[in-house]
Amino acid sequence: MLEEARDRLSGRERRPLYVLSVLDGRRVLIHGRNSLYQDLLDRLGIENAWTGPSGPYGHATVTMDRLTGRPDAGLVNIGSEGKRALEALAALPLFAGLPFLREGRVTILPPILFYGGVPAAERFVRLLGERLVQRDG
Repeated sequence: MLEEARDRLSGRERRPLYVLSVLDGRRVLIHGRNSLYQDLLDRLGIENAWTGPSGPYGHATVTMDRLTGRPDAGLVNIGSEGKRALEALAALPLFAGLPFLREGRVTILPPILFYGGVPAAERFVRLLGERLVQRDG
């Protein structure tokens, strides 16, 4: 599974990615250095754009304005309300200028349990590989 995704992404520009879930109109749950997703990004050769702190379980709750540190980054939103939530955020002047929203560098994945072990890891890798290739054409 990992090798397939790595092969699928081999010709793609390796842009750093923020991996998160939108919680409400301002806050996101962002996955950092000690998360399941970090390990998978490393194995795929993709940099995690979030360099801020994360808690003992690999994530932190932050406001969207904290995602300005990497203007070159893309965004991966995990969750069933992802598209609608991001559209609502993009409509707010405070967030509309975030480069990944403005330039359409957003990938939406369905829900994935970030504490789900191997099945969650396989699902994330498979879906990320598929969706990034689709988005980048």
